[in-house]
Amino acid sequence: MDKPSSVPSAYQMISSILKYCVPKGELNKILSQESLRFEIIIELLNAYFDEKMHFLEFFEKVNQPNENHYFLANAILSFQIIDKPSQK
Repeated sequence: MDKPSSVPSAYQMISSILKYCVPKGELNKILSQESLRFEIIIELLNAYFDEKMHFLEFFEKVNQPNENHYFLANAILSFQIIDKPSQK
């Protein structure tokens, strides 16, 4: 888990989760899909495996703001435009 957020990237999370959900022979095929989105995987997990989404409790362990939070907060307070890159 990289600093400053100390949480895995969406791709790292998807890779780790899918290792336990799909046959080994299919994992690389699925991970190589350009249209693979974190949100879609989460929705599928919710629908078929974890209706109460207990796996997301992992994020409750992060309870302190990091450098990115402070940077964005200061930018917002300075009336800067905040934009996030989107996946293709």
